[in-house]
Amino acid sequence: QLLERVRQLKSKTSRELLNEYKTLGFAPEPGASKTALLAKVVEAWVWAALPLSALRDVCKERNVAAKGDQRRPELLQLLAAASWEQRGIPLRRLDPVVANGLLDQADRLEAKSVTELRAECRRKSLPFASLADKRELISCMTQVIVWNHLPLEALEAACGAERALRAGAGEAAWRASLVQRQARRVLGEGLE
Repeated sequence: QLLERVRQLKSKTSRELLNEYKTLGFAPEPGASKTALLAKVVEAWVWAALPLSALRDVCKERNVAAKGDQRRPELLQLLAAASWEQRGIPLRRLDPVVANGLLDQADRLEAKSVTELRAECRRKSLPFASLADKRELISCMTQVIVWNHLPLEALEAACGAERALRAGAGEAAWRASLVQRQARRVLGEGLE
């Protein structure tokens, strides 16, 4: 039965495979080829069919922290969440619809050149315009996208900021100051 499903899958377009992978709850790698997407979908199907002990082994191999009492659906969710984390998107802290939108934004960043990314940093007053590595730029800019969409309490916690420090600033201004603080912190850590 799995072989028949794989045969049917091979006839799908890259876009259809991408959507299938996302439907399974996983975040695809940027610019993944049709072959890579096919392999990822099949891998997810295989994981769903594995004995529970083997699925736990997969989690261990991928450094996905799983507890001994977790069942198949929870383990599959952990593996899926790990694919989102690899893209810089904390799926467990976001609404799934928001997370999908953020993934689309991160994918758009992938399509840009270093020059375009640096120009966007300058336009948005982000301190990353001095970075020359495309991977670093995308990673930093993806973090900013995520911070802008986290619940305010989660952003405050990430910054180690207390709401009391907000000192009458409106929510949008407070959020913007927290995002800038985090951006400077990330840039500072990257230069050390």
